[in-house]
Amino acid sequence: MNGQVDIMAVGLLVYALLGLTTGSILRIVERKALSWRRAFR
Repeated sequence: MNGQVDIMAVGLLVYALLGLTTGSILRIVERKALSWRRAFR
């Protein structure tokens, strides 16, 4: 039973890191894609 808890904890950690990484990448892409809007202000 203890082995399953370890696997679940590692899985949760991997999902959390994937979520943070994806959010950061999308934020960078959004900043670059929408940079032309700031030029008109």
